[in-house]
Amino acid sequence: MILKNLKIYSIRDEKVIKEYEFNDYGLNLILGSKSEKGNGTGKSSMVQSISYLLGSKIPKDFQNRKKLNDLDIMLILTIKKEEEAIYLGRRISEKNKGFIKVGGEISFNLDNWNIYEDKEYKIEVEALFLKDESSESPSFASIREYIIRDEKEGFANITLLRRNATKGFEILSFLFGINFKAENEINKLKSEQDEKEKKLKLIESMSDDITEIRIKEKKIADEVKKLKDIATTVNVKENLELEKEEYTKVKLELNKTNERIIKLNNIVEQYQVTIDSLKENVDKIRELDDVEKFYNQMIGYFPDKIKRNKDEITNYYEFMVNSRGRYFNEKIVEMNGLLEELEKRKIQLEAKIEKRTLALKSTSIVEDINVILDKINEKNQELSDLRYKVEQYSMRETLVEEINNLKERIIKETYNYNELFKTFKKTIDSSEKEFSKIVKQTYDEDGILQFEFISGTNKRDSTGRIKIQCSIIDENSHGRSYMKINMFDICWLVERIKQEKDLVLLIHDGSYVKPDDKCAKYNLIKYIDNIMTSMKRGQYFITLNRDELNKNDIEKLIEENKVVAFLGKDNDEDRFMGMKYVD
Repeated sequence: MILKNLKIYSIRDEKVIKEYEFNDYGLNLILGSKSEKGNGTGKSSMVQSISYLLGSKIPKDFQNRKKLNDLDIMLILTIKKEEEAIYLGRRISEKNKGFIKVGGEISFNLDNWNIYEDKEYKIEVEALFLKDESSESPSFASIREYIIRDEKEGFANITLLRRNATKGFEILSFLFGINFKAENEINKLKSEQDEKEKKLKLIESMSDDITEIRIKEKKIADEVKKLKDIATTVNVKENLELEKEEYTKVKLELNKTNERIIKLNNIVEQYQVTIDSLKENVDKIRELDDVEKFYNQMIGYFPDKIKRNKDEITNYYEFMVNSRGRYFNEKIVEMNGLLEELEKRKIQLEAKIEKRTLALKSTSIVEDINVILDKINEKNQELSDLRYKVEQYSMRETLVEEINNLKERIIKETYNYNELFKTFKKTIDSSEKEFSKIVKQTYDEDGILQFEFISGTNKRDSTGRIKIQCSIIDENSHGRSYMKINMFDICWLVERIKQEKDLVLLIHDGSYVKPDDKCAKYNLIKYIDNIMTSMKRGQYFITLNRDELNKNDIEKLIEENKVVAFLGKDNDEDRFMGMKYVD
């Protein structure tokens, strides 16, 4: 897949405003004027346009721009795949649409293009760029963030900030051509294990009550049987005896519940009084501020002993409000939670009392039978809940066995993926040597790149992750951290070229701004350019200002046709879009 050119087309005026031709392989330098950095010539806008055409969101600078909408600007990226031209288009005024034309000559008549909704367009772009990769590769959207790095957040580390670490290392492994599925697959097993362990923990919390639950289950089952017998024989007298017994039991529980509610409400009220008292004391002490002002006005100072006593008392009560006050507030929240549960239980008990009262007041056989049937349904529901708990508890042994089987599977899968990782030793050795060579060519120093398979199987271990680390001398010094990322990305690009992968594209926006060593920067971009040129594969796009390299080196790159865009702002036509569209 080769990026061939980028066009800025005005649908209103039916003309191409700007056109940029790219080198099929090697360096593609987007060069800005020599003025101050971040000069607004459009270098980043050009990179963002390419990213937008490859499926990212529309750049913020393009949205709600009257001039761009009036001209009805359309961005068109021509790519070549297996000698066939494919055209990707995005219309600034229609950010929710994408346009694709496959084969033939370019056409500016949109009737000749396939029109897609934004989501469908991104799916089509992904298919174009990842068709020859593994069917289980990461999404192109996630890969795109690594092959198109921007200065805002792309150069803090080899993995991107505020992104999932598992996904980040998956993408890096993918870019180096190493199997990347292990951590994600093992995480699925760990998640299943975690769910079962939570269920087991809940079941085991019932262990102290299970005997009581089983006894209660048997007791209620006997009560249901007795009630059914009563309903069959219409033994009203026996039912009344049961109702009296049940009424007494429920009434006792209701009284105890009411007592607890009253007690808890009193405790909550006392806690609140204590909090209010502490706050009131602080407010009173703060009134001493007026006394301090009085002393300052009358005698010009505030006596040290009074001031010290005032400060000590103020600090003490403020501490009490912050510490004990917070404690009492937390206790109030806790008590309110208990009160809420007790109020619910109180409602349930009052409903039961009402039913028992109706049963005791019953004056007809029909009413008696209806009361008995209601009670059977009530008891059956209670019995069902108890049996569910018993059934859940009986699953304990099964869960323990399933958890152990999952642990064994995790260990087995970890071993298998580790063995698979070892089969990439040639790629890993080559990558580590290549990174060292890149650093040597750039700084004449040694650099280290390491790949490690995380084989620990504890819950907190990143089991299956291929952890990638690289380091250079003084990497935390000004600009060197950026250069480390540049060299790291170039390393995987070289490996993909060697492995003859289809996706051999890398774009760095603003990564050469901070590094001060102009010779090192030139050494690096010439090194990767020579590799791509000799192998006739791979495209490396970078943005630079003229003053970020030595003048002679800039002239060499211009002579070698490595500069694909000369951008400036002295004249509007020198800007990326050929116009100034941002105030």
